[in-house]
Amino acid sequence: MRYRVIFHLGEGNKARPGFTLGSMTSLLTGLTSETLDIELVANAGGIAAFLRHNNPHARQVRRLATQGVRFCLCASSMRQHRLTRETFLPEVEMVSSGTDELVEKQALGWVYISL
Repeated sequence: MRYRVIFHLGEGNKARPGFTLGSMTSLLTGLTSETLDIELVANAGGIAAFLRHNNPHARQVRRLATQGVRFCLCASSMRQHRLTRETFLPEVEMVSSGTDELVEKQALGWVYISL
C-alpha cells in the first residue's frame, strides 16, 4: 500500500516548524519512503521556516529532502512578504498558491495534517 500525506505549515510560531519536521521524520521511521509520499506546504508566516540564512531547521530539511520529502512554498505568500526564491533553502520549490496545492492534494486522497 502507498500512503500519501500532506503537512501544512501556515503560522509563524517558532516552535511549530521543528515539531512538524520531527513528526515527518517519525512518520518516515515507521513507514519507509518506498511506501510513503510526503509533502509539506508552507504559506503565510510558515514560509519563514525555510529561509536560507541562520536557519536552525536547514539540516533536517536537507535530510528529509534526500528521503524524498517535497517542500512547497506559496509564491503568493512570498510576494506578500517581499521575498524572492533566492531567499530560501535550495531544497524547497514554489507553488503558485499553497491553498490550491492543499485542496488539490486532498481531492486526490492525500491525508492532511496540520500540527
